[in-house]
Parts: sequence; C-alpha cells; structure tokens
Amino acid sequence: YDVKFVFAEVNADVAYLMLQHDMSRKKTVNPTMVGQKISTKSVGKDTKEDITHTYKHPEDSEEERASFEKAKHQKTQTPQEEGLALRIKASEGMNNGCDFDVFV
Repeated sequence: YDVKFVFAEVNADVAYLMLQHDMSRKKTVNPTMVGQKISTKSVGKDTKEDITHTYKHPEDSEEERASFEKAKHQKTQTPQEEGLALRIKASEGMNNGCDFDVFV
C-alpha cells in the first residue's frame, strides 16, 4: 500500500544548497546516501541481517534505471467514490470540542 513511499524512501537523493560568500547558491547532490544498509533482525538470532538487495537494485545498474522508469510511469490509482457524503451544520449553541448528535 505504501509502495511510492518506500520507493522514495530507499531511492532518494540528498541535496544540499550552499549559500556562497557572493550570495550565489551552489547545489550538490549525493545520490548514494539514502537507502544503504537496510537491515532487520535475523530470524532466531540476536544479529541483524542486511536486506538492502531485497528493496533496491545496485546503484547505477540497468535494473535500477528500469525500476525507476517503471515507477515513474505507474498510473496512480483513482480513488473510489465513497458511498455516503454528509454535510453537517452545527447549531448555534454548540461548543467546540463537545459531543453532538447526528441524525440521518
């Protein structure tokens, strides 16, 4: 369900914007800082297991580029319409934070 989030989380670039003495800006990007050494607890042991390879392809590989292109062109799922829509008008005597009854 959170594929976009996880993809962005492990494939993000870190960008730095430095203000120079002459007030110009210099941008530098580190594409390898994020998504390294993704680990989990090993089954039956008190050690960690590196699972980076299950989440992403090696940097600058053909597989990484193909994965990025596929993700970029994925259609976003259209949200389904809800079955019920309500408009509630609060009475004048209602206080914020207090309970109120709704009759449908």
